[in-house]
Amino acid sequence: RDLHSFPTRRSSDLDDELISSLSKWSTKFGKQALEEISASTDKAHITAILEDAKAAAQGVKSFAEMPGRNEMSALMSLPIDTAPWQQGQAAAYALREKWQLDSQPISDEMLAERLNISLNKLLDVKEKAPFSFALRGGTGLGFVLNRPHSHSRRFDTARLIGDHIGFDLNDPLRPATGAMTNRQKFQRAFAAEFLCPSEMIRERFKGKLDQGRAGDTVAERDRKSTRLNSSHLG
Repeated sequence: RDLHSFPTRRSSDLDDELISSLSKWSTKFGKQALEEISASTDKAHITAILEDAKAAAQGVKSFAEMPGRNEMSALMSLPIDTAPWQQGQAAAYALREKWQLDSQPISDEMLAERLNISLNKLLDVKEKAPFSFALRGGTGLGFVLNRPHSHSRRFDTARLIGDHIGFDLNDPLRPATGAMTNRQKFQRAFAAEFLCPSEMIRERFKGKLDQGRAGDTVAERDRKSTRLNSSHLG
């Protein structure tokens, strides 16, 4: 039988199927989570990506103790039109102050201790996961990290901590994607400043290089943080 003799399906029918499917995924992962994932995913592949995320989530059994949202006080004092990256930085400094970290860099071991979770849970790599994400479990979060490089994985962990602080949501899933939404911009700025605060960089160069060079180093740090996420879904 000639292929052309088969009835063709209208694109509107396919769109209706996709909408119906996404509605079910929205119930499972959360509306806001689905919006963030959709912003970085072609609609032709989104169902497969959501299936991969579901599979990666199956093994999550341990949940970290997350910092309280009183860190939001740092954000509440900012003007309503403050840019997402400025909000992320403010939240990062608030958490560093709460955890009494001064300007020291943060290791995986330090994160595991602060979050009261096994270090292995922050080192475990789920390479088949389409992006890094966190699952809500009570008041805690379980991490699914998909990038093998230790710095990238730690950066994603920090992004998800920042997302918890900055966005008071009941979604079962919190994604860290390659999208350029305000939420993802907040995450990246939080992670960059939380893991390696710009004041620490300036202190490192104090008396050795001029302030302009230190500022260039901070800017380069931020560019690298952005590049870490450029191939996040690749």
